[in-house]
Amino acid sequence: EEKNHCNITGYTLDIVIENTKEEMATVVNIDGPSHFFNNTPNGATILKRRQLRNLVPNRPLIFIPYWEWNELSQQTDKMTDEVKESKQRYLQKCFGDNLRKQYIDH
Repeated sequence: EEKNHCNITGYTLDIVIENTKEEMATVVNIDGPSHFFNNTPNGATILKRRQLRNLVPNRPLIFIPYWEWNELSQQTDKMTDEVKESKQRYLQKCFGDNLRKQYIDH
């Protein structure tokens, strides 16, 4: 599981997807259970999201709750090609078809 370190914010980011139409990448963060209280983002998570949006204002950001991400692979513990394709389709749905068909494992 490779994480991407953001030198501007100091945060680690789960997935960085290169965009074919723009120079900057799209950032995806899968927020785990510790980021929520009763399925509502907690204070630290709200702060992280705000800081990322303010410090990197022109970069597309999306935050996916763990229960949505995990649902895509709950049938198996292995990262099969089918699970990878399912997660890639999910991300393409979030961002549109202008993404390069390159999947970065999470």
